[in-house]
Amino acid sequence: MLRILFFAAAVVLTLMMMLKLGNNSRMTMVDLPMNWVYGICLVGFAMMTVRAVMVARRHWQRGYSVLERPMTEMTDA
Repeated sequence: MLRILFFAAAVVLTLMMMLKLGNNSRMTMVDLPMNWVYGICLVGFAMMTVRAVMVARRHWQRGYSVLERPMTEMTDA
């Protein structure tokens, strides 16, 4: 749950930063808007949130995580 909350908070904070900057802020080294960089980060955090939900769901269905029974993950292939 903590991992899901962390990534969800990162999505929200990245979106808030994008809205605060607007379209006027540009990068110093490359002449592109900063929102492009934050947009890529936002997509990455959103994908990590979805993956964390999928892993948590799988662990909930099994009743244990890989950390509790590491040998079972090797035989589930």
